[in-house]
Parts: sequence; C-alpha cells; structure tokens
Amino acid sequence: NKYPIGVKRHLWLKHFLEKELASLYAIIPGDNWPWDFEKVFGPQKYSFDFGGFHFLMASTDAIAPQRDITSVFYDDTKEWIKNDLSLNAEKPSFFVLHETLAPPCFPDAEWGITTMNENPNVIAVFSGHLHLDLEFEKGTWTQFCAPSIGRSHRPAFKLLNFYVDQVIIESYELQKDTGKIIKANKWQR
Repeated sequence: NKYPIGVKRHLWLKHFLEKELASLYAIIPGDNWPWDFEKVFGPQKYSFDFGGFHFLMASTDAIAPQRDITSVFYDDTKEWIKNDLSLNAEKPSFFVLHETLAPPCFPDAEWGITTMNENPNVIAVFSGHLHLDLEFEKGTWTQFCAPSIGRSHRPAFKLLNFYVDQVIIESYELQKDTGKIIKANKWQR
C-alpha cells in the first residue's frame, strides 16, 4: 500500500493492541520507530486522569544536537510538563516516557529528575528503553523501568493494578522452554 513505513508500523501496532487488549490503553512512541506516530495514535504528549490518578504521557521531541542516538525535549515541552504537574499538584501523578530518567539515558534526564523532585505529587516514573526490569528510588518517587516484550535478555512486560491506596505492579515473563508468557513470582508496590 501507499503508506510510509512509519504509518504501516503504527497501524500494525494499533490493530494488535485493539485485538489483544480487553481494555483501554494509553501509548507513547519509543525511540526505535517514532516516525508518523501522531498520524495513527494522535499527540505525542498528553495527560489524563483515571481512577483518582493523574497520568502525564510524553515523548522526547528530537534527536539531540551533536548526538545521533539520543533525544531531547524542546523548551515548549518542558514548559508543558512543568505546567501540567503544577496544575495537578493535588493529584497523585505518574510520568510516562520511553527513556529513563534514572539511570539517566538522555541529555534532559537530569532536568526530568529535578522537575519530578520539585513536584511531590509525582509517585513514579514509568519507562522502557533499557529493556530491563529495574527500579530506582529517587527521593519521593520511584523510577520503574519495564522490560521489553520483544528482543531482550528475558522478554517480559509489566501489568499495573491501581487501587485507592496503592499500585501493584506484576511482572510477566517469557518461558523459553514453553514459549508462553506467564506471571513471574515478583511484584512491586
């Protein structure tokens, strides 16, 4: 068909998610194929409230000058993130982006850490990028790094369960011997 490769990839992903998920989802692009994301899924930065929690979803804006493998936020995105967190200061909040703030994986990670530290309403930052199952305490918030469902040392994903007083994060991992993804005997709160 006539679609560019980026649109084709995102259309495939959208079809997969709508077929396989039994619930709503929120999504942001990663760094491997972000091109044309907005043509299929809409904005690359947005926020919403769900179940008493506030979710701020954002992706980096551009390849960093002088660097060919890492990204940065534009100034207007930084302002939008700060403004959104300020406007929702009374709500327990989560920041979701592809690259991790901790450990810092892109030039604006330190800015992100400072911004999260300035907003005590932020409970956690959820990211991927490293394809590893990691957790880092950073002051009043925690950085959770999700493993990859694709190529990884142990393909896996996380399922977040939201309750009034806590979020329970379950891990699911691919079993090499059976080829099935099953609930792992580990969780985070």
